[in-house]
Amino acid sequence: GQHEAHHTGLSDDRRTLWAGTLDDSQLYLFDIATDPSKPRLRKTITDFVEATGGATGPHTVYALPGRVLITATSNNRDHGGRSALVEYTNEGDYITTHWIPTPEDMQGATGKEFADG
Repeated sequence: GQHEAHHTGLSDDRRTLWAGTLDDSQLYLFDIATDPSKPRLRKTITDFVEATGGATGPHTVYALPGRVLITATSNNRDHGGRSALVEYTNEGDYITTHWIPTPEDMQGATGKEFADG
């Protein structure tokens, strides 16, 4: 349902737990380092779709040095499954969106026959 966290992941410093929601494309950032027995909601990202240029359904969070990489499940144009990888800083500031190549938009990649967005 709405606002229900689906998958979670940690920042590289293990201080923040990221939780994404599929239905409304929000992200919740929890401080789990200050008092591990009492996680505290530190930030809610409500503009994921707008900030990313249309990616929806933040799913899996992977820790990278100083940032996180988030897989998106689809897009808000046609909800047809074309997806993206999205980067945020550990603090929750948007960095960039990497759209998965499609046969129509290979973005310099080869293997057009395998691209499915």
